[in-house]
Amino acid sequence: DDWAAVAPAAPGAGAMTTFLTNPKVAFTGTDDEKLNKIYAQEWIDNFRQPWLAFNLWRRTGRTPMQNPPATYATFFRLTYPQREAINNTDNYNAQVSKMGSNASAVKIWWMK
Repeated sequence: DDWAAVAPAAPGAGAMTTFLTNPKVAFTGTDDEKLNKIYAQEWIDNFRQPWLAFNLWRRTGRTPMQNPPATYATFFRLTYPQREAINNTDNYNAQVSKMGSNASAVKIWWMK
C-alpha cells in the first residue's frame, strides 16, 4: 500500500537519453509521423477506456498499429435491441420512423 516502498527506481540520465532518442519515441519526422506518435500515446492512455480509443480512431482514422485497422466507417451507433420493438412498440416505432432505420449506419442526432 505504501507506494514509496514499492516504487521503481528513477531512471538514470543514460537510460532517459536512450529512451528519448529511440525513433519510436523521439518527436522527430514529418508532421504526419509526429501526429501518429501523439495518437499512439493517446491510444495507449485510453487502454482502460476503449470507447475513447474507438472515438479517437473514428475521428482521426489513425491507430498505432502497423497494418491498417478494420474499417467500420459506417458504425455510428448501437442499434436498439429487438426486445425494445416487442416491449416498447409505440416508442420504438416512433423513434425508428424519425431515424429512418434501426441500423448502426444511422448517425446519432449530434453527429448530423
